[in-house]
Amino acid sequence: VGTHLKKIMKYIFSIILLGLLLINCNSKKVKAVNSKVLDEKILSTEKDTIVNYWALEYDTIKSSKPFEFEKVKYFLDLKTYSLNDSLIKRDLSSDDNMYFDISHSRITRLTLTNKNIRTDLNIKKKDFKKLLDSVFYANCNLLSTELGRISQDTIYLNTELAIPDTDVQWKVGYYYLIKNHRLARQYLDSKEYVGQ
Repeated sequence: VGTHLKKIMKYIFSIILLGLLLINCNSKKVKAVNSKVLDEKILSTEKDTIVNYWALEYDTIKSSKPFEFEKVKYFLDLKTYSLNDSLIKRDLSSDDNMYFDISHSRITRLTLTNKNIRTDLNIKKKDFKKLLDSVFYANCNLLSTELGRISQDTIYLNTELAIPDTDVQWKVGYYYLIKNHRLARQYLDSKEYVGQ
């Protein structure tokens, strides 16, 4: 009688286990079918989304110029480079799709040194906000900064700003005065469209 009871218990346990397994498989199949239907609905109603990330530019553009003013020797140094922690995000979406273009901001580090004093300034696109069109300003990036000339106590510079991956580009001319052997305030001088 003991072995007969064990066989019946094994048989009942097997039936219960098989029943649970079938119920579980059926519920996964229903979830998979419902998930597929939901994904198809989302795909048919959502726009395609493209996000273009521009690679961080590791190049640093440098230029240096020694000069003399009032019998004091100066050294001017320009370094233009990408910022790793700052982005410019352009929304180029249309009715059919979503498109975002993301690039890293750039700045120019301007350093004036003489025997005793060092002045460091960052030239950023926001320095030119009042001079540029608001739509261009929102989408542009600082491209390059070059030394125009040095005349007595005045350092003339040109910065080009451009919208990435386009030919839309402006050149801004400005200058700094040297006062008390330091760089004084920036004065905007001119702007010129240099794009295609």
